[in-house]
Amino acid sequence: MSDFPASKPTRLLLGVIIATLTATACVEPVEQTGSPATVDTIGAARLIQPREASAPYEQVAIPYVLCDMDLDDVDIDVEVCEDGSDTCGSPVQGFGSDGTVAIPTRPCDLGGSSHLFVWDVCVGIMNASTKTLSRPSPDTSYTVTIRQGASAETTAPFDLASLGLGDLASNCASGIGE
Repeated sequence: MSDFPASKPTRLLLGVIIATLTATACVEPVEQTGSPATVDTIGAARLIQPREASAPYEQVAIPYVLCDMDLDDVDIDVEVCEDGSDTCGSPVQGFGSDGTVAIPTRPCDLGGSSHLFVWDVCVGIMNASTKTLSRPSPDTSYTVTIRQGASAETTAPFDLASLGLGDLASNCASGIGE
């Protein structure tokens, strides 16, 4: 006699359920085989307008779209270069940027996931090899590249003066971003 008070059909059903769960637990997980994440599009650089007329114009926004069929969060690398030159560095992130780590994605067929990288031009560009910051020149033409793995998109060339930052020294003199 069993200590289990259930009827014979109930015990049989429980045995089948336990056997099924045990067999399922021994199955190897199926690995996702989706394609890697990509930077699908990048928009034109634009100045972020201040909330007050007296606020300095010190931030440039770079819109971009990330796609991934597996919906993985991804990291990106952002690089600013003098147009037509190998003089490059990392733009310092400004307030309102989506960051560079664990950025959410969506499949491209659903429009991807729109994001914004904000460059604080008053702080400038970090030179990776010398670990020094330099302030960009208003009249120099720049490009910004956003990379995720082997995928990359680059903005059209732009200069800060054409975005409204012609007098960068004056715009950044308030101490914001320094």
